Amino acid sequence: ARQPAALPKEEVPVYEQLALILKEAIADGQLSGGDRLPTTRELCEIFELNHLTVRQAIKHLDASGDILVKPGRGAFIPSKEDQVRKVLLMLPTLGDDLCAGISRGVRSVLEQDGFDIYVLDYNADSEAEKNYLQKISDEGYAGAILYPTLAEESTRLILKMLVEGFPIVLLDREFSGVPGWFVLSDNFQGGYLAGKHLLEQGCKELACVMNRLPNVQERLRGFQTVIMEAGLTLHKSRICYTEEEGDPEGGCTDQLLKADSSIDGIFYHNDFQALYGYKKIKAAGLSIPDQVKVVGFDDMQAAQFADPELTSIHQSPEKRGQAAANMCLEQLALPATERFRKKEVMVPVQLI
Repeated sequence: ARQPAALPKEEVPVYEQLALILKEAIADGQLSGGDRLPTTRELCEIFELNHLTVRQAIKHLDASGDILVKPGRGAFIPSKEDQVRKVLLMLPTLGDDLCAGISRGVRSVLEQDGFDIYVLDYNADSEAEKNYLQKISDEGYAGAILYPTLAEESTRLILKMLVEGFPIVLLDREFSGVPGWFVLSDNFQGGYLAGKHLLEQGCKELACVMNRLPNVQERLRGFQTVIMEAGLTLHKSRICYTEEEGDPEGGCTDQLLKADSSIDGIFYHNDFQALYGYKKIKAAGLSIPDQVKVVGFDDMQAAQFADPELTSIHQSPEKRGQAAANMCLEQLALPATERFRKKEVMVPVQLI
């Protein structure tokens, strides 16, 4: 490091002068990739500066990418492997509890490892999703954690990156027969628990509101399994499928109740649909839970404000985010040729 005689120049803040000296030391080879920067205390002694000034200089260099601060380990000159420390987290929305929890989980792991997380919300729009996916390699991300739609063009782009060995972890989606790294909720167990609860509450005439996404079909499969084990049948006429954008008018609930007044328990594939269903059940003059019992899925915060409070399946979004982040780190440590394989983490669910 240079001698303190180079400091200070009154027209330039002292921390900027120190940052410039350290940048020059990196540029002329006095400090090279992988080297550890002197500690804050050592820099204070070398340049006869207070620790606040030195910390400000370190923060400035970290923000500009000239150094890499690793919590608990110190500041380092980035090696070639450290040059790219950006991970993309792409979610269908930032406006619900599920995605917010996933984001917290991802950040809690990757930020500790010195990564910057860039969160993109494609607003459940497959065209926006496709545009974001096309930019991943161009914008220099080290890896990506995706909660994708299964739109054809987006799926094609994801499969291409998987084959090329780009580090990708998929949340709540799995490509059948294709190697990939997946983090899934135990959707089958969630459907099973929902059906078991309704049966334990005395329901015998069960129905459900689903969509056709693979994870939701696993919930339906679990629901059907426990009903069959009880010696009952879930008739096709009592499975109502919503459109892709959902069922905000509660049309499925209307349809089920008008077709069969004996229904006494309904399982909804998410809490939003269950709350829409609440309105329709009450509008039909039926009491919850005395005449119709309801179970949702997701355990979003709004469920506790329903009247009565909504029974739901909790998915642990933060644990899913943490699992995805750890899988991303595992992929980054592998050569590209070893990434194209299947690995799956199944996160348990529970009835709330």
